[in-house]
Amino acid sequence: DLTTWGREFFKVLNMYFKINQIHISGNGRWFSNADVVTVIIILTNKEGFSIPVPLDEISFCKWNKTLLDISAPENSQKKENIISSSLLNKELHSDELSICKYSQSQINELLNYNVSLNSMFHSAAWLLEIKDKLIPITTFFNVFRGERRGWDAMFYPEKDNGIEKKCLRKVLKNSRNIQSLYARADSDAFCCSYSIEELTSEKLKGAINWINKFKNLCNEKGKLLPEVLKRSNMHWYEMKDSSCADLCLTMNPDRRLFFAKFPVPTFINQRLIGLKSKNKGEDISLLHALLNSILGMYYIEAIGFGRGLGVLDINKESLKNAFMLNPSLISDRYKKSIKAKFKRFSGRVQKTTEEELKLADRLNFEHEVLKAFGIDKYFSLIKNSLLSMQKTRLSANPRDTR
Repeated sequence: DLTTWGREFFKVLNMYFKINQIHISGNGRWFSNADVVTVIIILTNKEGFSIPVPLDEISFCKWNKTLLDISAPENSQKKENIISSSLLNKELHSDELSICKYSQSQINELLNYNVSLNSMFHSAAWLLEIKDKLIPITTFFNVFRGERRGWDAMFYPEKDNGIEKKCLRKVLKNSRNIQSLYARADSDAFCCSYSIEELTSEKLKGAINWINKFKNLCNEKGKLLPEVLKRSNMHWYEMKDSSCADLCLTMNPDRRLFFAKFPVPTFINQRLIGLKSKNKGEDISLLHALLNSILGMYYIEAIGFGRGLGVLDINKESLKNAFMLNPSLISDRYKKSIKAKFKRFSGRVQKTTEEELKLADRLNFEHEVLKAFGIDKYFSLIKNSLLSMQKTRLSANPRDTR
């Protein structure tokens, strides 16, 4: 988990050095010959090992111009402005270099609310002003990764496979097929817990033939699949169908950030993260709406790790430690109106995050949610932070021209 590793590195670095500034590019990678995002850290050496002073500030600096732009002779002033802003530790021209400053105590508190260090380049201090409206996602859901078994050709058979229905389960294999904020299973999964003797006794010839099709195949290292796929207390060809979710989230969101709801608990595969309600009487529809609010979208972006090619990586642990708006803080009237406004757009094809936040039906919903919690004045702050994070992440992919 690179997000966790990064936090540990940051923590240790703070012990040996005073971190003055951290610089990133907010407009494309600095070096196109490497699939990573370069970071510049300005440090002052400490005399020995010590805990950071709570009031000490760190400046998170985002370069909003490309290196190509500022290196052009006619743009020498832009380069000078960035240098001056850095040396003075002061935001002189925000369209060239934006600076967000936080004390060590603020940073620690933000990290406790499980947003990434990356989110701090995009003005995150407002989150601490609404923290009393938040509650851990795990209050309502068990969070898990979808079933991970290996050898998809066997466990996710194509159509007309000849396998009997009692050995098949419907599964959502890929989030790309989700168009609205609701999801349905899109594939078959081979889930067979019967022994070969039981299959023979039950005359399940289709399942037997399917197993026999793979039993003499080898993986890329030349090992037979029965050996590679062997698991304790399981048949080598067995996959459990216990990973059933009420809601799901893709592990690699792009421009659309959402939690999709199933009509009934549905089996999901390893490319998805599942949320299973802990309590039978829970209002899943309300939770679904709140998770898909602008703050829910912010959390998806803020807990992830943006790789060099613009992909956002999320794992079950980061989501398990995330927060959401606390439904117990709002009135029944607002609960009803939030669900009604959510229903007006949740069934249509969802657009990109930026496009969604320009649509009247979505904006009516977003403001209703924030009004319910008494934090509607934070809408622009949340929106700007969210879109800035996403824009910076996507700009790292030079092939992304959308």
